[in-house]
Amino acid sequence: MMERLAVGSAQIAYADSMGEGDPLLLLHGGLLSDWFVPVAADPRLAGCRVVRMERAGYVRPEDATVPFTIAERAAHGAELLAARGITRAYVGGHSSGAIIALQMALDFPDLVAGLVLIEPAPGGELASATAIDVAQGPMRASMERFAAGDAEAGYDLFMRATCVADHADVLEGALGPGALARAIEQSRAFPAEAAAFADWTFGAAEGERLTTPVLAIAGTATEHDCPLPPDSVPRLQALVPQTEIAWLPGGNHMMTLTDPSGVSELIGSFVARNPIPAPAGREG
Repeated sequence: MMERLAVGSAQIAYADSMGEGDPLLLLHGGLLSDWFVPVAADPRLAGCRVVRMERAGYVRPEDATVPFTIAERAAHGAELLAARGITRAYVGGHSSGAIIALQMALDFPDLVAGLVLIEPAPGGELASATAIDVAQGPMRASMERFAAGDAEAGYDLFMRATCVADHADVLEGALGPGALARAIEQSRAFPAEAAAFADWTFGAAEGERLTTPVLAIAGTATEHDCPLPPDSVPRLQALVPQTEIAWLPGGNHMMTLTDPSGVSELIGSFVARNPIPAPAGREG
């Protein structure tokens, strides 16, 4: 059951497992809010307190066109953790959610204990020449369809540009009947979000500010299955040298839906190897 939380004039939603392990905030990627549903439910994360967030714009229609900046979206994540009484947490993000997670670590370094980034969207200096070509081609065509009021076509074009041609079958196979219709409706929030990502800055100066452990997950099949290769992962490691790269065998950009157990195992292992120290004066 998702609960809602007001963040300024907008609303976010969340599910909190209330587990006793280290907190883990999961920030979904673009177009739909259910990217992390199977991962959050996977028993391999039973050792974490998993907080799955639905971002502003995806919860209620009146917020869909609000032009939240990446910094504002990062602040929403911090507000949610504060509302849940969490003072330090791992933050995991998929695709565009990984960009928000990175911004959270920059803006709230005392809150973010570490990052788990699944094929980050190619923003800032994470963008390769191939990513720029995809952005100027099929991604631009997708935004044109959204601008024309055709969310169904815009959604389909963007998913084909970043994921796989049979994305609809994958989505409903993982989440059940009705998942595609829900995703198309939620995707109306994506154009405003995409504009904010285009303005986001991340390079060497920002990378030097990050001192927390970082796990970057990429799928071994992404380059073959998807038009957008996972070039952002090695580029992230070049900017943030402590980044540990994990390759999920057979995974692609939809790995949180197609192999949630594999993703959860990588996340759980990383968090277990880098436990959050107990607050001073409290036994661990």
